[in-house]
Amino acid sequence: MHTWQAKAEIRRYGKKLYAQRYLVANEGNLSLRLDDQNILITKTQVCKGELTRRDLVTIKLTNPAEASLQASSEYRMHLAIYQQHPHIKAVIHTHPPFTIACTITGAAIDQPILPEMILTEPQIAMVPYLAPSSSELAEKVARALDASRTALLQNHGLVTVGETLQEAFWRTERCEHLCKIWLLGHLSGQVNVLTPEQVAALKGLFLNRSTAAS
Repeated sequence: MHTWQAKAEIRRYGKKLYAQRYLVANEGNLSLRLDDQNILITKTQVCKGELTRRDLVTIKLTNPAEASLQASSEYRMHLAIYQQHPHIKAVIHTHPPFTIACTITGAAIDQPILPEMILTEPQIAMVPYLAPSSSELAEKVARALDASRTALLQNHGLVTVGETLQEAFWRTERCEHLCKIWLLGHLSGQVNVLTPEQVAALKGLFLNRSTAAS
């Protein structure tokens, strides 16, 4: 992807994330893989809803030190994800309120309650609390994404990835939507969880549709 295209994409999705209140003030960070050697990431201490082209910096995957003072403080996490997952092209880290509420209460949001989440995000990882911006957190998140594309960071936030920023953004939206429903449901009373038989039937139905379409 050309740098000018990547800058336009990050600015666009920064505005969308800020408008949805998935991050506030100067919180959060976004990045895109430019090629096999470089990523483009938001700078530190900038509002993601008001990004300019000067608020984005290129980092080399193999030598990030030269840009570390300008880049987001979570640049280690972005680098670890890209280094360990060559297929990932976009990373979004946000602080959505309902998602964070679930991480601090220990909510079991991996329970099968919404058909859409079962089909689109069957696995959501939970990463135990580690200091933000630390190398330890970066490695834990990267490993958690071996089997998932969405990772909740305990008492911290959310990381979503994809082949595009749109994919990562949709995962952010879906996770926050699920967490909001989960919390409201538990405040209201008992939550109905789908049975293994219902989950299997749901997956079978859409597998059959997919097979027929192909």
